Amino acid sequence: MVTKIKFYGISFFKIEANGIKILIDPCVEGNILCPIKVEDITQADLILVTHGAPDHMGNAIEIQKRTKATLISAPGVREHALRSGIEKDNTISVLWG
Repeated sequence: MVTKIKFYGISFFKIEANGIKILIDPCVEGNILCPIKVEDITQADLILVTHGAPDHMGNAIEIQKRTKATLISAPGVREHALRSGIEKDNTISVLWG
């Protein structure tokens, strides 16, 4: 198994392993270190958001809607995602720590 980890600035990472794509804190817009645009992200399986600060939540909602990835986050971020139109079955709430 080959695992690839790419850092896109701030706290945004992409991990790929066995064909699974995981995005962590996908802050694209406003991230001067990020070399890609939101539109460049066409596939994701999981989106992990550590907390709801703008530089971590970033573009998670928009990316989830495009890719239908499962969004995994703290309860407050999940509630925001549901209010933003993400379907209940596409979110998982976890408590960190």
